[in-house]
Amino acid sequence: MILEEQGEQHLFIAPDSVEFLSLLGPTFTDFFNSINFNWQRLAGAKVLQIEDMDPFDYVDLIARTVSGNYLDHGVRVNSVSTSYRISGTGFSQRLGDLAGPLTVDQTSLKVRLTTVNSTKVETVTIPFVANYIGAPFTDQASLCVFLFLTYLQALFNLIYQLGK
Repeated sequence: MILEEQGEQHLFIAPDSVEFLSLLGPTFTDFFNSINFNWQRLAGAKVLQIEDMDPFDYVDLIARTVSGNYLDHGVRVNSVSTSYRISGTGFSQRLGDLAGPLTVDQTSLKVRLTTVNSTKVETVTIPFVANYIGAPFTDQASLCVFLFLTYLQALFNLIYQLGK
């Protein structure tokens, strides 16, 4: 999330990420607990680097290579971070393409940051978690098709990355 601090824009982990990610359910959040990863402490952290890159350069990279192919670049940049939307009379929040990509081609993301109320710079490796949030599969054939399509998407992403 891009926020202004002392007149300058910086990238932050969404301050409401504990509440938001908790809505994904215990299957999602319990994974982090099972590997002793304290994800809650990262809420509101100021991001200094992502994968050894300036955070805005990394956001631009994701906007160019992951977010919607036919959308304007500015729209894709906005899609990288969490965003809010209004649908009818409802209000919702979505994970951005950085935290919630359609496929999990990486197992983690290295981030240099400072947590809220701290000046200490630290490097945190944030694990990616794949979680299917949808109707349960009722037969083996549907599950196989889903897994095959997921594999194809990951393969196409890899081929695209190698071709650059």
